[in-house]
Amino acid sequence: MVSSPIVSKNHYVYNLYNPMCAKDPPKIRPLFFRTNIMVGEKESTACTTISGSKPFKFEWKKDGGVLKRGVETEKEYSMIMIDPVGLESMGNYSCTVSNKYGSDVVTAKLTVRGKLETINHTCGSMSSYV
Repeated sequence: MVSSPIVSKNHYVYNLYNPMCAKDPPKIRPLFFRTNIMVGEKESTACTTISGSKPFKFEWKKDGGVLKRGVETEKEYSMIMIDPVGLESMGNYSCTVSNKYGSDVVTAKLTVRGKLETINHTCGSMSSYV
């Protein structure tokens, strides 16, 4: 508990702040992904609360659509695991944390580098990203 004195006519009265009784909306850390992620690798990121009143509700989205696969949620954080990363994994990932006092949302962009393969055909060769 944190207290702060309030002075009134030579008397000190302490105003006690109990964080357990707080009524604060959640605040979360920024999300990030590594750079230069290659197709076939694993990637994960965590959505972590830094303040706010419990309980929290976490929701993950990719390009606006709700994500369920690869999500693991605990009381104060949630994480996603993308395994394996594919070209279809690229996009904007958002985590929204809410409680009865409000919500916070963070977004990070996942970029993926493909592997250049040469495919030999009977009429010649062709390069493409996979």
